[in-house]
Amino acid sequence: MKDAANPNITTNQRALKRPGPSRERAMQRDHGTNTLAIMRVKQETVLKFARRHLNRFKNLEPKVLQGDDRGAIHDFRVASRRLQQMLDLLYPKPRSKRIRRLRCGIQRSRQLLSSTRNCDVLLQRVEASLARNRAGQQEVWATFANYLESQRAESLQEALEKLRKLYLPEIVLRLQDCFNAGSRPLQESPLLLPGAPPSAVPTAIETFDCWVVRELQTTWDYFDAQVAKAQGNQQSATLHPVRIAAKRLRYLVEGINELGVPGCKKVLITLRRLQRHWGYWHDLEVMEQMMAEMLARPKFLRNHLLLAMRTERLMLKNQKNKRLYERRFFGETIGSADWDNLKLWVKGILEAAPLTALKNQSSR
Repeated sequence: MKDAANPNITTNQRALKRPGPSRERAMQRDHGTNTLAIMRVKQETVLKFARRHLNRFKNLEPKVLQGDDRGAIHDFRVASRRLQQMLDLLYPKPRSKRIRRLRCGIQRSRQLLSSTRNCDVLLQRVEASLARNRAGQQEVWATFANYLESQRAESLQEALEKLRKLYLPEIVLRLQDCFNAGSRPLQESPLLLPGAPPSAVPTAIETFDCWVVRELQTTWDYFDAQVAKAQGNQQSATLHPVRIAAKRLRYLVEGINELGVPGCKKVLITLRRLQRHWGYWHDLEVMEQMMAEMLARPKFLRNHLLLAMRTERLMLKNQKNKRLYERRFFGETIGSADWDNLKLWVKGILEAAPLTALKNQSSR
């Protein structure tokens, strides 16, 4: 609202110059406007990050449906996981039925391609082994490559049929509508409700920060617990959840990094390195399982007994390599300098919310 005496300034700006109750009310209104602006900027930053992954997810779908692009399948799955993490950040629990369905569709699209992606990764490893031209292992790798090709074709056909039934273009359009409308925290902010008291203003600006911090605490606590559990019992059933928890934490930190929170880049370097060890371990774990499935076929074992024995020797070698990656991973977690720095960073975020304060501190 413009002041009648001077149209170049608002009545609120003029009230700020005068002492007394009118100045206090003007400061409250000014503070509310500023906090709402900050809140909009922060959420728009995350929304922009989410839109980027949604667009990547949408653009990769046609390539995935062709089925012959290994890189597209991998990138599609990564984009889906990052998009899902941004949904969790923008729409914390309890989520609406609509968001739950969209999130489930994104998650389902990734899970359907899991077996195909496993075959692609193993085929890359087998092709590299064949290129080394080791005479004693050539037949084993060539036989295993043929088995992987047949398994990939079967799993891909089934996955593509189910993917088409998910109607991914419709999911993308609905998510675009959600992102264009803004996230729920901003829509339900007390600042937008008529008659909201001045005391509600700080709560409104901290709401989004608190949800980000709550998501970080939940994700970190789960990751930390899975690492501790796996150290006490290093079996596949306990090691696999660590790998998934590390991915979730990394993609969440990527989102927090978009908000300008200090220390994220160093944390991401540590998480990527841990994830790399775990990725190699997972490749060998899946290879061992698929080799065992190949050997378990009655006709194969009966007709290729010598080849089966060579395959078993490779499986024993892979088990030793798996132990190596496990030692590397746990050597860089509990008790290591990088792990301690990671814990300190998480602790600092949890104790120093809201995130805006941290960002301001880093810029001084």
